[in-house]
Amino acid sequence: MNFTDINTVGELVLANETELSPEEKAVMWLAKCGPETHLKMAKVMVEALRDYHVEQAREMAAEGDAPVAWVVDATRLDAALAQLNHVKL
Repeated sequence: MNFTDINTVGELVLANETELSPEEKAVMWLAKCGPETHLKMAKVMVEALRDYHVEQAREMAAEGDAPVAWVVDATRLDAALAQLNHVKL
């Protein structure tokens, strides 16, 4: 970051934000949100991870491998998603 080009607090904030990765920007945005958004995002992420594990297990099984770890993790993620679906705010 070149501080000679920064003259205001707003310019400093903008410079900091432009140097963040997309993941860091998402985390910063989520930190400003309320619990409803946090719960929704948690569900989306856990569901995506579960679906990924299920797909990996299917691919391994199709190749003749035993996808035990993938299936176990998919089951755990499914249980986590079920728990999140019962959270009331």
